Amino acid sequence: FEASLRVWPDNADLLAVRAQQHLLLRQYATALNDLLKALERSPRNVKLHEMIAVTYQQLGQPDKAREHHQKAAQFRANASPPAL
Repeated sequence: FEASLRVWPDNADLLAVRAQQHLLLRQYATALNDLLKALERSPRNVKLHEMIAVTYQQLGQPDKAREHHQKAAQFRANASPPAL
């Protein structure tokens, strides 16, 4: 996994997976760093905004958590409905 990030250091999906690992280990500041990098590459990613919101909540920053919850809701509402 880390080898993949060395090859593709800007890959938002890989950064998000590594952030999930840090969250499981309760390494919130490290997770947030990866999540914010991933968000730079994928700013409308609902899942990233949700993960960032949870991380900010764990870091005791409810205003920033609320901001990202709102962005996730906004992007989710604006998403195209799935094809039937």
